[in-house]
Amino acid sequence: MTGNRATAWNPVVTELLAAASPDRTVVVWRVPDRGPAALVSVLAPHTDTVNSLAWMPDGRRLICVSQDGRAAMWDALLGVFRADLSSHDTHCTMVAVSPAGLVATVSEDGLIIVGHPDSGVENLAFRHYDSAVECCAWSHSGRTLAVGCDDGTVDLLTDEGLGHLRTVEVPGAAARTVEWAADDRSFVVGADDGSLHFFSIADERTDRSPAAPERYGNHASAARRPSPPFNLDQENT
Repeated sequence: MTGNRATAWNPVVTELLAAASPDRTVVVWRVPDRGPAALVSVLAPHTDTVNSLAWMPDGRRLICVSQDGRAAMWDALLGVFRADLSSHDTHCTMVAVSPAGLVATVSEDGLIIVGHPDSGVENLAFRHYDSAVECCAWSHSGRTLAVGCDDGTVDLLTDEGLGHLRTVEVPGAAARTVEWAADDRSFVVGADDGSLHFFSIADERTDRSPAAPERYGNHASAARRPSPPFNLDQENT
């Protein structure tokens, strides 16, 4: 690989890490608390550079979205392609998966697509914006989707039908990344100028960090440990 563009920790086996690079390759590693990392699988080829990754709740399927607008699902433990989930006209910038398995993809064409891989295309929900959509994140309850746009707005949407709940604004910069607090009562938005903006569900912005000299990256991941015992050899049979 030639550097990481996106990473995602497995929600079931927290020592498994998926990493995407600009060479159109996604690699899954086992990263133990002690000792060296071990290769689990390589997901390739992809049709373009992979921008974002998200695991399904089963801890086996991984969703990868690319610059050509494609959203592909892989069996990440076997390294086998399973299906194309959705397609955008331009760069697919981010993917997020809810605890119920709803997959949200957003892109520079301003389109949000939400659906479940096991439900078929007839159950997809759509919402379109005039500006590029840069980021998305499901609340931990899976009932609210936060989406950030290039014009600095962040919308909160319902899980059913993508109904609008609320809009907050990040002044003077595009919203590049968004993440929820563990209790779902607040969320943080990372802006293009490197600043962080903190919002509560009940009120407006509660705090803001200064802009950074350099931009922050678009993605961050965290794992909860310890992990339950897991036998990859058994899973791969």
